[in-house]
Amino acid sequence: MTPLAQPPVARTRRTHLVVGLAVLEVVFLVAAAVVVMMSRDALTAALRADLAADNQGASAADISTTVSVALLVAAGVAALAVVAAVLGVLLLRQGGKAARPLLLGSAVLVTVLAVAWIVTTNSLPADTDTVLPMVWVSRYLPSAAALAGVLAGVLALIPDGGATLR
Repeated sequence: MTPLAQPPVARTRRTHLVVGLAVLEVVFLVAAAVVVMMSRDALTAALRADLAADNQGASAADISTTVSVALLVAAGVAALAVVAAVLGVLLLRQGGKAARPLLLGSAVLVTVLAVAWIVTTNSLPADTDTVLPMVWVSRYLPSAAALAGVLAGVLALIPDGGATLR
């Protein structure tokens, strides 16, 4: 049999569940990115107010640059996680074992990103929730993405042996 004429890969319920969780991870991550980018100006204002209250002489340009760089790094990590999840899903649907490390890598990246964002938003001033009405949403969306990614990664590690779906 030539490589082009291979039989179709039998997909199990677990494969479909892993694909669904990885897609859910990507959707939550993209939604979190949209919410965070929408609250960028409010985040910058909250940091300015916090530094002014502490009498630290950071300029507005320094704070804006810091926030922009932090969001750029977070966007880069999120993009890597999305690419890893999408490649993992594509490889998994073709029956490739290389999908497992990609899905796990995506889960690790999203988990680190979620923890970093939660730590960052928790260190903001106490009145941040009034300044950033969407901050609680931006805490839960990355956490949900991380949970979906971890579940997809763990399920991808378990060998398939279930009933096949055609």
